[in-house]
Amino acid sequence: MTAAEYPAWLAAGEQGYLADMVRAGSHTPEQARKKAEEDSARCSAGRGHLRQHPFGASGRRRADRQRLAQARHLPEVTYGYSLVVDPEFRGRGHGRSAMAIGEQVTWDVGDRVVMFNVFGGHEAAMSLYTAVGYRVVEETRSCDLAAGVDG
Repeated sequence: MTAAEYPAWLAAGEQGYLADMVRAGSHTPEQARKKAEEDSARCSAGRGHLRQHPFGASGRRRADRQRLAQARHLPEVTYGYSLVVDPEFRGRGHGRSAMAIGEQVTWDVGDRVVMFNVFGGHEAAMSLYTAVGYRVVEETRSCDLAAGVDG
């Protein structure tokens, strides 16, 4: 993506992240907003660092709006913070293409593992990751006890 596109992409990603946390029930709207702002500031602080590579489709495929941001998370691990294929372009293999590009970038920077976080309820994303060979490494579940407890 271009430098001019980056602020809008970052803002949209922050809003999506906030919405995911609220939808998944892991945070209240206020908590999610604070966490999204903090995490966004931390992740964008390294922009330009060798290990952070925001990129998207270019040229003829620019309309596909594939976006994948990579940044250092663990030793020899590239962590994908965001993969977005706009709704009108889904189901055409662009997610798989973006995953393949992310894997190549990971290899090119010397890492050996790619990891993505996905919030519960994102069945399409989970399905894509499974279909391209990713396995579940960690899973967290919650129960809102304020909603009612039997007995």
